[in-house]
Amino acid sequence: MVGPKSSVISLKDLEGNRIGIAGGPVDKSWIVIQAIAKKRHGIDLASQNELVFGAPPLLFKQAISGEIDAVINFWHFLAKLEAKGFKRVVDVQDAATELGLSAETPLLGYVFKESWASQNPKLAAGLRRASHEAKEVLKTNDAAWEPLKGLIKAKSDKEFEALRFAWRQGAPGESFDFGAAKKCLI
Repeated sequence: MVGPKSSVISLKDLEGNRIGIAGGPVDKSWIVIQAIAKKRHGIDLASQNELVFGAPPLLFKQAISGEIDAVINFWHFLAKLEAKGFKRVVDVQDAATELGLSAETPLLGYVFKESWASQNPKLAAGLRRASHEAKEVLKTNDAAWEPLKGLIKAKSDKEFEALRFAWRQGAPGESFDFGAAKKCLI
């Protein structure tokens, strides 16, 4: 993501910039973006730029102030930046698909001990079911988002709508395969 007045249009335009990266050097989005830059343009973003690793809220503020030229951040901070006119240079999901990853590859999930799940199968299944049902409602029902407005603390309706849109873009699809997700962890 780059600022509204940035001249950066593609990854190849990033050379010599300060890139803020939330999640550290092994952040999944950063890894995907480096790989797609290498594939598309033959460039090594890590060696051609100054990398600034930091906490998501700090990088959000640095992007707004112009202290960093580009930012890779958590989805909700990116949605807030988009609402402020920031531009997406690359879509991580599209890049991952181009690199051969399935669009249904889970990038976030819940983690708990297998022993706990074995001892509490109803709770584990209930968590999965409740999470799935809540996501299904939030994917299609705008009214279900209204009670969340106060919790989300969006600064404007535009920011709230950007957050809702970004969340929906990242929500698992109908064909999400929990068995496949489990295999990723083993």
